[in-house]
Amino acid sequence: MVRAVPFLDRLIQEDIRSLELLLEKLVFGVTFQDGEEIMQKGQPSNYVLFSVSNTSGHDIWKKPMSAAELKKARKELTAGNTPDDFVVQVVGTGTVLGESVIHESKEESVRSAYVYALGNPEYIKLSKTALPEIADSNTLAAKLLKRHIEIRSKGIPEAVGFSSLFSSLEIPTLESILADEDNVSSAEIDAGDYIIRQKDKLDNVFIVLSGIVDITIHQASAGGSLKADATHLTTLDSEEIKGLTLGEMSLVDESDAAKNNVVARTPATILKINKSYIKHLIEKYPQIKFSLQILSAQRELENKQTLESKALPGAEEVIQLIDSE
Repeated sequence: MVRAVPFLDRLIQEDIRSLELLLEKLVFGVTFQDGEEIMQKGQPSNYVLFSVSNTSGHDIWKKPMSAAELKKARKELTAGNTPDDFVVQVVGTGTVLGESVIHESKEESVRSAYVYALGNPEYIKLSKTALPEIADSNTLAAKLLKRHIEIRSKGIPEAVGFSSLFSSLEIPTLESILADEDNVSSAEIDAGDYIIRQKDKLDNVFIVLSGIVDITIHQASAGGSLKADATHLTTLDSEEIKGLTLGEMSLVDESDAAKNNVVARTPATILKINKSYIKHLIEKYPQIKFSLQILSAQRELENKQTLESKALPGAEEVIQLIDSE
């Protein structure tokens, strides 16, 4: 559950003590029924909610909605019509509700809209009274919480803001990178399609914004060619790993060919970033390379351990293939 919220996931990886202190201030298992009012316009803003639901969420309206009005309005949305009082509909993990509490200094801040449950969402709750203590602590928890909120307020995908490539960069820098349409673009991938093919030239690095992918590798035959059947290494879910990055190892070892396959298990949305452009960014922001070195070492070790644990025929040859490239 904690890993569904990007800044909490980062604490698991980097500062477990800071996470432990923060967990004392969180309330877990806050749930709502479909159509139930979550927040009401004009109410005091006393807490922040972080969504941990994959398929549920909420919608926001400018006016109060009865159950019948809400049902009718949602049918209009499904039909492609946007009601006048509709603001936005959000589904998925990591969504933040009530983040203005963190930005606003006035103690009497109030909710600015009406929020209703869509499906049966579940949230983690953080009380407003805990925020000053967190902010004053100058811990990683405080910094990541502020980053989480700022990323959302700027419309930057959390998968980008918390990725291994860009988690060390300032928000204005991220906005500038994402605005570079010559080097950064998004793409929709169908289930079963390859994002990366083993041995193909890697011209891009990818961040998975949504979807699940399988990592596979072809074993080497005695003659050195790749066998037709691929060995499954692991499955990665972008909902569980915010900032899931693919192809980044080629930036560290300076290889041009992909070491394994990445296949979309479900429909996926990816962000394609030109590798030459990333090399330029690394020169300008050397902290990116340090983050990549750590991630690449972890990823390669995981791949080797997976192959060894499977004890498959030819696993040693595959590991040698990984080491040699």
